[in-house]
Amino acid sequence: MAQVKAAASGELANVQRTGSAFIFALITAYILCDVGNFLSAELASNKGTGEGYHKETVTICTSTISVVIGVVYCWCTTDRNNKSTTPWREVQKCFALKNVFNPWTAAPSLFFAISSISMLEAFDSLDAASIKLVGQVKLPLAALAARFILKKEYSRSQWFTMLMICCACACFTALTIGVGKVDGLLNVSTMVICNVFATLCAEKRFKESGLPFVVIMTNIRIGEIFFALTINCYQHGLSGGLMGFFSNWDISIIRVLVAHICDLWMTAFMVKKLSAVSKYVVKCVSMIVLFSIAVWRGTNGTRALPTLPQALVAVLIILFTLQFAKLQREKDESPQVAKQSA
Repeated sequence: MAQVKAAASGELANVQRTGSAFIFALITAYILCDVGNFLSAELASNKGTGEGYHKETVTICTSTISVVIGVVYCWCTTDRNNKSTTPWREVQKCFALKNVFNPWTAAPSLFFAISSISMLEAFDSLDAASIKLVGQVKLPLAALAARFILKKEYSRSQWFTMLMICCACACFTALTIGVGKVDGLLNVSTMVICNVFATLCAEKRFKESGLPFVVIMTNIRIGEIFFALTINCYQHGLSGGLMGFFSNWDISIIRVLVAHICDLWMTAFMVKKLSAVSKYVVKCVSMIVLFSIAVWRGTNGTRALPTLPQALVAVLIILFTLQFAKLQREKDESPQVAKQSA
């Protein structure tokens, strides 16, 4: 009996180690994808012929490739022994107009398209670290919107922490405006607002539709292609938007496309596998990496060195985000503690 218990505990320890290794690998991969996404977009906007490329084309190509990935996944993973469905039926769900143009699917498609394009536009006047730090204001905005749309509850300490994040982001924004980058900040503001509403609408769709995760992801990307193509033709005219689709593309734009696709699916995978607390902590690590790169570039003279006030406010944003993660963890653990004590 003792040997059986020892074997069982050893097997459990191996499973836990494997799970921890998987989580560590997932977090590392997400940070690399997130940082790579921001840095590749910054390089494409400031180097080579990529300066004048149509930002909408990257969003369209990213969504198109994501649709192909989603369709192939649905076809390959459908259980052939299940008589209630077939691979073809699952693929049909991906393209069904009633799914693609459902209000809770079309809304995130539109908002994600605008958010993605606005982010790429912001790199024309801001660096990756500034966009990441100012964009952190979406945490309190998302909480405020979720309070009314999804009826989520937050503690007073969490609201206070989010207020401090807002103030810190406002300070960083004011410091950035001081060096003449208003256009980039307007793009970041558009990116944040659209991303908040896109995420909340998508979350509601994921929870209430009853459709598989990959099917909904594919539905959203199909809608995103439609809206991004419409924006592209509106911005550059019908002939310029279509005939000049790949104008000024070079290897830097290909890197942006690859980084965009990897970041898109890694984000979706991380949301599915990790807790909300883990997401906040991982985002902090991404901010630290990007800001460290900005400081390193400044010391080498390749970029303007962040000022001391900017550095101090950046540290505050990171610390307040970690504080919010700690409060969220305590809130998540409190029902479990109450259950165990009962």
